[in-house]
Amino acid sequence: GLGSENVFVFPVDSPEQEAMAENFLRAAMEDLESQYPGARFLIGKGMREATLSGIRTSFIQARRCLMANTLRPGARIISYAELGFYQLLFEIPAVDAAKAFAGRYLGAILQYDEEHGAEIFETLTRFIDCRMNKLRTAKEMYLHRNTLQSRLAKAEALLGFPLDDAARLFDLQIAIHIHRFYRETKF
Repeated sequence: GLGSENVFVFPVDSPEQEAMAENFLRAAMEDLESQYPGARFLIGKGMREATLSGIRTSFIQARRCLMANTLRPGARIISYAELGFYQLLFEIPAVDAAKAFAGRYLGAILQYDEEHGAEIFETLTRFIDCRMNKLRTAKEMYLHRNTLQSRLAKAEALLGFPLDDAARLFDLQIAIHIHRFYRETKF
């Protein structure tokens, strides 16, 4: 869960005021962490709203940022404006449709990994994150190049298409982001 929450509303109407509020919260967070060793504090930041009714929207956005904190490893202040593609996933009313889309691409790989204790999904996502650079992927995963090649060949077999198919690769990347999002946020 999110643990305990405190809500602070800062009336800001300029980027300078927003930066001052963020600096204040960062200092407060650091002070609290020094007083409570082992505690970890995060700040979710919604968009600036011009109306009183917009505060509710900003609050919902801030809570969503906290849900998405594992998608931004190491971030201490998570801004809704910086969630990028993940903003859209929070707004999709048909969550089942998004999950089904991801399942069509990843279902066989995830099932294979579960049944065989394999790491095809992790290898595939790291390969894509490394811009499909096999040498970099093998180095980051501490794999022999033949092991990486074998895993990527298995991924292609399970996917049913080669990883150099640009149109399908785009859909695969979207499916991976959707899967990560729903796995990490439990949304």
